[in-house]
Amino acid sequence: MERKLLIAVTVIVIATLAAAVISTWGSRSEGSSKPIVVVTISPLYLIAKEVLGDKAEIYVLAPAGVDPHHYSPTPEDVARVRSCDLFICVGREEFLGQLPEQRGRREISWSDWVREPHIRIKNDNPHYLWLYPPNAGIVAHEIARVMSEVDSANKDYYVDNARRFEQRLEDLEQRLSTVRASIAGKRALLIADHFEPFVEWIGLSITYVVIRGEGALPGPQDIIIAIEKARDSDLIIVSATQREGDEGRIGRQVSEQAEAPIAYLYGVPMRAEDDYFDFIEHNVEALIERLGGSR
Repeated sequence: MERKLLIAVTVIVIATLAAAVISTWGSRSEGSSKPIVVVTISPLYLIAKEVLGDKAEIYVLAPAGVDPHHYSPTPEDVARVRSCDLFICVGREEFLGQLPEQRGRREISWSDWVREPHIRIKNDNPHYLWLYPPNAGIVAHEIARVMSEVDSANKDYYVDNARRFEQRLEDLEQRLSTVRASIAGKRALLIADHFEPFVEWIGLSITYVVIRGEGALPGPQDIIIAIEKARDSDLIIVSATQREGDEGRIGRQVSEQAEAPIAYLYGVPMRAEDDYFDFIEHNVEALIERLGGSR
């Protein structure tokens, strides 16, 4: 009897300790009273970081260099998401179903983004949130608005940071005016629709999109059309993180048949030290470099 009682008490103690450990995963750093913000993917994280500065603890689930399609939450991620003050997501991430239904005290998701009156999103494509830079400014202001409610004492700080970020976007637009002039009239074929917003923003004409939506694969007739369209294109665009997947395979097939060059672009940042503007400008440079070598 005493042995059974001892076992029962031990089990309770272990369970209590485990619960305490899990709860601390999502808690603030020792001695910190800053709000905790969790962001799902690295492009949104880069924008949020510009707005939040040093007034919040910010964490990203799928950091730079990690393809969100291959990410799976850890127990620590789940605990942090559950207990954070603000959870920021695109709202279309495949791994959202692996996270708690109650995600933080406040959440910004797809319905919030599309509600913005000046947001530009075509074909329900979520990549427009961060790969169409004018939208990044809207994202920054929405984060600042919600954080001003979560942490009202620092409202002016968040709003001012969002304005500064928007000014940097305007500066970027000015710097790229000569780039746009140099590629006027150029045409690109997209193997998938990830980069439709980026290509539209930079000013290239899109001749054809082979794959629309996640998980969709083209049939033989689609490949035939793609090859014909690629012959009338200056460039084929493929996601660099999908280079060894179906998208990369199809891109190489179309490129070989049409004798058109491929530009590999990144849909998410690959270097932890980059900010949002580094990320966008790396893609611009990769695009221009390949266009310079096109037929």
